[in-house]
Amino acid sequence: MTGLKGNKGEWSEVFTFLNVLGKGRIYGAEGGVESIDDVILRVNKIIREEENGTLEFVIDNETGEVTVHNKDKIVATASQEEIIEKSELVLDAIDKSHGSFSIPPVEDFMQRIMCHRLKAPSQDKTDITMELYDPRVGFSFKQGFSIKSMLGSQSTLLNASKATNFIFR
Repeated sequence: MTGLKGNKGEWSEVFTFLNVLGKGRIYGAEGGVESIDDVILRVNKIIREEENGTLEFVIDNETGEVTVHNKDKIVATASQEEIIEKSELVLDAIDKSHGSFSIPPVEDFMQRIMCHRLKAPSQDKTDITMELYDPRVGFSFKQGFSIKSMLGSQSTLLNASKATNFIFR
């Protein structure tokens, strides 16, 4: 996987994936994207489509270990501590880089945990899918999210593609 390149937006998807996986939680937010400190959802797992099929990154918040499952078989493991370290490398590289760039230590780690692409396939509407647990209601649910990064250029609201079917004047 060495030599995999991406722009700040693509690497932001990797940062989000690793950061959420390492922390094992996300916060609720208000309309202005201000976090609500007392609304914390536990992340049970992240589901990711890869070249070799659907991978489930199952988080054990008690042991701090993440197991990677492919068709109910464990194919890799990593500690949440190591995952956070890699997310910090990504954030640092995003901050310091321009254009298209690679991050070899992170690429090697992603290869180890069976991730072979920077971002979700373009036909997907969601960039990251998680199984979350809300302790306020005692309920687990799956939710997809779109990642819009403010770390590089302003993100676009609409990604133009061959499927875009309108003309702006």
